[in-house]
Amino acid sequence: MEMMLSGSSSGAMATEELVDQKPAAALIAVPSSMVNMFLQLPREILCHIYTFMDVPMLGSMAQTHTGILRELATADETWSDLVHRRFQIATTKRPKAFGGKDWKDAYCSMNLCNRMPKSRWTNRKAIFAKGNGRMIHATGSGTTTGTTSSLSLWVTLNHTENCRTRILRTNASSSNRQRHVDLWVCLQNVQSNGPPIQVHIMQSELHFLGGLGNVYTERCIQEQLSCGYRWLVPRLLHHRHHHHSPALDRNVKGVARAPTTARVFDLSNDLSSNGKGVIVLQPLEFCIVSLPFACGQDAFETDALARTVSLRVPFDSRPQIGSTPLSSEPGEAQAWFVPESDVWDQYCQLPGGCLTLSDKERRMHL
Repeated sequence: MEMMLSGSSSGAMATEELVDQKPAAALIAVPSSMVNMFLQLPREILCHIYTFMDVPMLGSMAQTHTGILRELATADETWSDLVHRRFQIATTKRPKAFGGKDWKDAYCSMNLCNRMPKSRWTNRKAIFAKGNGRMIHATGSGTTTGTTSSLSLWVTLNHTENCRTRILRTNASSSNRQRHVDLWVCLQNVQSNGPPIQVHIMQSELHFLGGLGNVYTERCIQEQLSCGYRWLVPRLLHHRHHHHSPALDRNVKGVARAPTTARVFDLSNDLSSNGKGVIVLQPLEFCIVSLPFACGQDAFETDALARTVSLRVPFDSRPQIGSTPLSSEPGEAQAWFVPESDVWDQYCQLPGGCLTLSDKERRMHL
């Protein structure tokens, strides 16, 4: 049964999660006496209970006939917590600055445009690609792609000072050089409930456009030796964990905060939470990963970005019933890069043919 929030038209078409996702459990008949006791609780306690609800649950509560239950399902106190958990935005600001008359509409607006969560690693960085990941279901006639987005990804670039691609000598006594770019990829489990997502980051692939118009694939550089040291490896720069209760850690303005992973981990080792090169994302959690890719003989970042077509990241989800895990469901997230004209909007050419970042470098709205 499809569920939609009551209210404005923008809220009705809010998210694919609202429209497509079914309740996790069947509805259970509750005696009227228990309902009356629940309604006698103070509003502050009811608001705290609603912070534990996900988007489909809020959709169900918005369809009830009881005034206070329906009101809290669309209240700013409820949706401001979801906005912070999903987009890391301080809800002390006005929701009109984020595209809605209230925080529910602001959440719907930012979800429709697939906004990247805020972090110091991606602050004021241009987004060169973004996309969604969906589950792949096997059928008798082949495979079909699910309709609900499970994983979103955004691609930025770790720029160099002279806007040239990075060089790594493969041998200290040799002139052999390997040019590469360092992509910073933000990955987020955009589902507000459901099983965790396991991202196989070491199997990421970058698709380039060749000289003859053909498309070829480059796997991320998993290990590169230079002078006896390991340099080029995928790294986990940031992992945002969410506690179930938003009241565990608050700043002075009352905005819920969660602890972050500040250390940089080498993903080629078994330092990730679930085996070699696998990152586990719980609902609404996100991480930022550094992925090095070889870019041929491209000397400048603009040359490499102009030839890049898309980034592919495989993942899977392992649902469970109670404590019994079910078979994993594979998925694939793919982000398409912007055209060359949009790439040049982030750069400017200096006298002498040198490049530098543009003063107007900002997050690109795709």
